[in-house]
Formats: sequence, structure tokens, C-alpha cells
Amino acid sequence: MNKVIDLEQERELNALTHKLGRIISSNPECIERTVAVLSGDLDMKQETCLLSVRVTKALANQIDEIAREVAFREQRKVTRSSLVTDWLERMIREQRHDRPDAT
Repeated sequence: MNKVIDLEQERELNALTHKLGRIISSNPECIERTVAVLSGDLDMKQETCLLSVRVTKALANQIDEIAREVAFREQRKVTRSSLVTDWLERMIREQRHDRPDAT
């Protein structure tokens, strides 16, 4: 049995663990989802699905640029997928608000 500990690796793991804790603790929604996943109340794979949509390269580049700007401004991780999902959810809410009879 090898009892040699790689201190540099331990430092890196500790730094990553602390960074993850800061990211999670700064976002209440992230805290709720993390607790739900860890307690088995939320299965991430059942909550999402893959949707493939073709867009122009120019549009994809603009989305990426805006994602970087939002990430910098709000000091949080923003992906192309999370940004587009947020936009779609907002548009659905607005459409439902404009048409109260829609479900």
C-alpha cells in the first residue's frame, strides 16, 4: 500500500472544492438543485432533453459573445445553452402573459 500523498494534487482538489462551494452558495437556485440532486429528489437526466436547432454561424457567434458579456457582468458561468434556454423561457412566459387563454 502506497502511503505517499501528492500535496500539490491535494491543494488543487481543495481549491476546486472551495471554488465549487463559492459558486453554489452564491446562487440560491443552484443551492436548491444541488441539494435536490444529492438527496435523490432530482434526476438531472430526466429533467432535460436535447433539442437540435440550426442557426447561422453569425448568430451562434453573437450568442457566444453575449454569453461572455453576461458571464463577465454577472460574475457567473453562462453557456450558450443556458443563455438560449433562459431566453426561450422568458419568451414563453411573455407569450402566455399576452394570451391568458393559453396553457
